[in-house]
Amino acid sequence: MKTEKFRFCISNIYKKDFTPHFLSKWFTRFYKDKPWNEYLVCPTCNPGYGSKATFGFKEVMKKNLKVCPNCGSRLTLFWNPQRAFNYFRYAYSRKSFIGIKAIDDLKKIIGWMWGYEVNPKILINKDLGKTFYIDVICILPRYRKLPIISSIYLSLLEKIEKRHFSFILTRTHPKAKEVTNLLKTGGFEETNIFSKENPERNFWIKSLQWVDYNIEYSHIYTSESFGDPQKKSVIILKNLIKNLKKKKKKYTLSILIDDYNPSSHILDIKHFLYQLRKFKAFPDYVMLESKLATLKDLLLKNIIDPQIRKEYFTYFQKKNKLPCSFLISIWYLTRLGRLPINSSLFFQANTKKPFEAKYLINILPRKYRDTSEKRSQKIIKASIFEKAIRKIKYIYY
Repeated sequence: MKTEKFRFCISNIYKKDFTPHFLSKWFTRFYKDKPWNEYLVCPTCNPGYGSKATFGFKEVMKKNLKVCPNCGSRLTLFWNPQRAFNYFRYAYSRKSFIGIKAIDDLKKIIGWMWGYEVNPKILINKDLGKTFYIDVICILPRYRKLPIISSIYLSLLEKIEKRHFSFILTRTHPKAKEVTNLLKTGGFEETNIFSKENPERNFWIKSLQWVDYNIEYSHIYTSESFGDPQKKSVIILKNLIKNLKKKKKKYTLSILIDDYNPSSHILDIKHFLYQLRKFKAFPDYVMLESKLATLKDLLLKNIIDPQIRKEYFTYFQKKNKLPCSFLISIWYLTRLGRLPINSSLFFQANTKKPFEAKYLINILPRKYRDTSEKRSQKIIKASIFEKAIRKIKYIYY
């Protein structure tokens, strides 16, 4: 199946969307083999989860299992229609239920994700505040190579953010690589706290305790020295901070140093930061643009416009280098928490304040507006992160 010919749309889940047999069919298909092994279950040994009571499809076929080897009871389908639908109905009735589905051109559901508010004290014995739990992540097998599940997750995240949750929890089996890779891409961290209900699965967590604004200023190339453009940026920054403080908004200060494109490197970074300290504009985070290149593939695979994706893929192949606009797109998406950022990538992290923010403010020279900034917006609009555009604000000088 070619991505170029495929279109899908995202919408909310409603109770009428799922039938018992639909959920039974697809839950069984998703979870019938390792690491889940939820194909058949012994209702006597354990009607719930656990390796002693559940048996995977391959094991059942190989051993011709029809009865439980532990107690002799007849095995039944784990995700039978009643159980599958009851699972959905229970989730749908929970507080702050949010469900997102993807549908194809024929209006058929091809992937979905749902969750609800939970008490984290019960699940992981931590008082985190308002916490959302992602309960189910499903994508029909033939669509797994497309960025559909990531699109569903981003739509879910938008709604979670609007309801002012502080954390997101979910759980999965450590060997479920497709799911754990998705969680890592989404900025989740493994807790190594395992579920009491199912000790084979551990919890993952994502903090949403972000600042209101991540502000970029004093952008500089390593072929430059601290000068008038950076000073002007600082003056604008100070006025901006005054206004944000009046509105009681939280902010983080970030600087991006372009060491990727220049052929000469004369900037003394320590002196540059010293100058900013003198002007009382010392940054919370400092990033070298070359470090952002490590996240190239994460953005590239999530560009859904085939023409744009091909354009940049060809550019990489021919020049073995990234254009500035592509790196800027990565920079913006990491600051918005849409792409994961490892703390080891920062040149400096001088604060405990979150790097991720609800909105961005970029204080930049006017010369960038119709060049790299315009192209970076084009990249983001062509990706699954399209909605992030409205969270990016500019102050040009």
